[in-house]
Amino acid sequence: MDDNLYPRSSASLLAPPSEQTLEKEKEANQVQANAPVIRDIITRLDERIAFYSSIDSVPADSITNPDTFMHVVASNKLTRDNLQAEKDFLEELLNTYVK
Repeated sequence: MDDNLYPRSSASLLAPPSEQTLEKEKEANQVQANAPVIRDIITRLDERIAFYSSIDSVPADSITNPDTFMHVVASNKLTRDNLQAEKDFLEELLNTYVK
């Protein structure tokens, strides 16, 4: 009779659950199938980030009112940062799943 109640290997504890593995494979397939579209979106996001980073994104009529100007600049920075975060997410997807 074997009194050792503990398994000799921790492999079963280290392996991810099968549901998680299937979800990862599904996500990888989706990213690989849509890689050209994702790259196009990244290019578009780059253009929008550059626009919101430039002075051209500030309407001319807001320059005369300091409060409005500061609000516009602050909102443009927030928009730019949000677009950058989305771009970073898409780039990470490509780096993870597309070689």
